[in-house]
Amino acid sequence: IQSVSVYPNPANAQLNVVVELDNQANVSYELTDLAGKVIISTPAQFKNAGTNNFNINTGSLSEGIYLVNIVSGTDRTTKRIAITH
Repeated sequence: IQSVSVYPNPANAQLNVVVELDNQANVSYELTDLAGKVIISTPAQFKNAGTNNFNINTGSLSEGIYLVNIVSGTDRTTKRIAITH
């Protein structure tokens, strides 16, 4: 993983995750609460090198702070986000 950006933050109905990859790889993500409970997760998806986008529907989530964990092979990146309605 070269870089990860998450917007908008705070999010309301949708969260956009942009993952920049150096090489093609399998990528998955999890959205967890601060206690570590997995709220949303995806199985690994094959992605090409370059810019890759994920859209997460956050409209049904409670307001609060969450963590987005992006995993690709042994690389793991975590971003903190807020949900407001």
